[in-house]
Amino acid sequence: RSQDASELLHEDLVVVDQRVEPAKKAAQVLYKKLQGCMQSQPGLEAEKRMKKLPLMLLSISMAESLKDFDAESSIR
Repeated sequence: RSQDASELLHEDLVVVDQRVEPAKKAAQVLYKKLQGCMQSQPGLEAEKRMKKLPLMLLSISMAESLKDFDAESSIR
């Protein structure tokens, strides 16, 4: 989205665009983490594996992404 395009948008559309942006950002981060979940990391010690476990990183990313959403957001 360019700055010129946002100036041309109706005020309601700008508000909606601002509410959608956190969902878009969260989806991009989670997509990358999900890709990591599809790959295994053999050969690591159990403790190190838990720290680098893709599902753990995914859950942490999901929790951090919730901070960007409004309290009344349906995704939250």
